Amino acid sequence: MASSEFAEFVGEWILRQEGFHDELLAAKEHAGEEGFCDRDDLIARVIRHYKEYFERKAVVRENDCFALLSPTWFSRLEICFLWVAGFKPGLGIGIVKDAVGGLTNEQMDKMDMLELETIVAETTIEHRLAEIQRSAAALRAIRRQSREDNMAAQADVDWIATAMKGVVAAADALRMRTAIKIVGILQTAQKIEFLTAAATLYKKIRVRGSQRGGDASTSMQR
Repeated sequence: MASSEFAEFVGEWILRQEGFHDELLAAKEHAGEEGFCDRDDLIARVIRHYKEYFERKAVVRENDCFALLSPTWFSRLEICFLWVAGFKPGLGIGIVKDAVGGLTNEQMDKMDMLELETIVAETTIEHRLAEIQRSAAALRAIRRQSREDNMAAQADVDWIATAMKGVVAAADALRMRTAIKIVGILQTAQKIEFLTAAATLYKKIRVRGSQRGGDASTSMQR
């Protein structure tokens, strides 16, 4: 999948996201009404929706990883929130602590443990990214001094691209793994609250970003 195709997919995915957001809001509003909707089915559909995004993103990652690091399909504001080509995994834990009610002591303990585990994993990924950036800078300096041919320069680009694919893949895996663990800790009504809060946050960022100047591709053309 080319990055242009993924950009089109993202636009369609966001439209479906808005539909799920409406369903989640309704389910949360009518939380005490038995039979209002099949909440477990809604949760499963929302999770599949997110998984589809990561599955499509993985294809782009293999073909054009650099496009994910400078996505033209997001606004400049959205890009400000990106961490290794996506949201920071620990964000979900913060959403739970801010927006989900009725957590038991056991749930809080599990969430605290997950938070520590996620911070360690995030730090590992950040260190690997820093290593690649240092290596890339060193390679550029060597090429400038040695004035080697284009073939050597292309080999450097290929190495950096392969290394970045690994970092983005690790980040995406951590994002999904953390989200799945969060959902596993929560009860059904809490899952609805969590998914609603996450969708609401993204919608606010998306709307504010579009109000402040459109997507990155539009901004670069100005």
